[in-house]
Amino acid sequence: MILGAFLLYNLSDYNFKKTKTEPSEGSEISIAVLPLQNLNQNEELEYFSDGVTIEIIDELGKIITIVPTAFSAAYQYKNSKESFVSIANALNVNYIISGSSRIFEDSVKLSIELFDPFSNKRIWYGSYNEVMKNAPSLQLSIAKQVAKSLNVRLSSDEKKSLETASTKDGEAFNLFLKAKSENLELTPAGFNEATKYLERAIELDPDYSQAYTLLAWNSMLQSGAWFGGDESTSETLRKVTPYIEKSLALNPKSSDIYLIRANLNLFTKGLLGNAKKDVEYALALNSWPKTPTPYCICTVVSTYLALGDLQKAKKYANLGREIDPGNLFIWFDRANIHMMEGELQKAQAIYEEALQVIDIPFTQFFLGWSYYHDQQFSKALPYLENAYKSDAFNFVVAYLSNTHFMLGDQTEADRYRNELEQRMTSGKSNLDMAMAMITAAQSDSAETLTWLEKAQEKNESLFAYMVNVDPIFKPLYEESRFVEIRRKMEYYE
Repeated sequence: MILGAFLLYNLSDYNFKKTKTEPSEGSEISIAVLPLQNLNQNEELEYFSDGVTIEIIDELGKIITIVPTAFSAAYQYKNSKESFVSIANALNVNYIISGSSRIFEDSVKLSIELFDPFSNKRIWYGSYNEVMKNAPSLQLSIAKQVAKSLNVRLSSDEKKSLETASTKDGEAFNLFLKAKSENLELTPAGFNEATKYLERAIELDPDYSQAYTLLAWNSMLQSGAWFGGDESTSETLRKVTPYIEKSLALNPKSSDIYLIRANLNLFTKGLLGNAKKDVEYALALNSWPKTPTPYCICTVVSTYLALGDLQKAKKYANLGREIDPGNLFIWFDRANIHMMEGELQKAQAIYEEALQVIDIPFTQFFLGWSYYHDQQFSKALPYLENAYKSDAFNFVVAYLSNTHFMLGDQTEADRYRNELEQRMTSGKSNLDMAMAMITAAQSDSAETLTWLEKAQEKNESLFAYMVNVDPIFKPLYEESRFVEIRRKMEYYE
């Protein structure tokens, strides 16, 4: 599998600067690390070349004077025939890193070049032939050599951060890269494969904090309804909490793990106050390299969105777009900001572009959802039906019922509502929120509030987010029972 399925490469609406900025003494140095070419010419090994590229970017980002371009922006130039000067101008960087990787049975070879594209000068070339057990240290060596070649004086903290690899076990590192690639596919099959790889990596290195962090994130996505999961809150908590606790014990100064815990508080526990505390603590720690991980800025934006703080949501959405413009979750957050502001056509444009690149039930549903709230019911229907065919998660079924209701087809509306009721009878989870969506569309406020209260009592997945973001509940905002629902989820200061 390839990391690319997660990333959005149509960056036509992103305004990259088109002129080179000369670095002055003491100023930041911008670098684009182009995806390493996979010389094995085997698509199954793309995970390694892409994964090592991301690891190099992350290590360079630990150096305060070096600003690496996000992988999502550089990825559009994977195997590109464009000149380095053209790429550098498009990405507004001073330097380009390119290279290749090849995996043998028990070893790996990397060839890396650092170019000044504007003088057409190769500043540094390195060839690394290592047994697989030494692979975790390769990106550290590369980052240090790049800094040296650009006359960057490293601080003592920077030197320390570039001395310790995330793991000493090469096979665990290889499994981690495989897991990251599978996770970014955002499919149930990908999540399952990622779990297997990460569990094996942890067996090999029980102190691999990054593996626990990714396993926590992967398990949350795997459990969530948006990507095919149907676990109860108790099941999700039982699975994810130990991974978070282990990661915190191994690396308590990692911003990432606090944001994953914030994500758990927001989307699973439904506790906005706790989510906000974790977000603010993570931002204060600021342990990230300059390029965020997938569970980074998006969680910040989603938390502030659910709290109704659109000013802060916009601030971090813009930051995320600036440094990681191809991240699907950042596009999702930006679209939902527009939804909450009533700018439905802007939201639709973002979702339509996302769908062109990654056609999964998640993007199909939210595009249909945005058309529904724009009262374009006939246009919403095929997207909701497509999502249903691939993954009939509860919100899709609810909005299919709503759409048919609005189109005057009561028979079909009842059919989908009955499907949810049958799921409820069979003991399935996370259904009360979906029922609330149906009764809200029919303007039955009393029954909607009853369903919402039941959903909150059961801590249904995604409840605290959707109840505050979905426009279908907006008519209830002033109702005393809705105010109490928000009070229980710590919506108010």
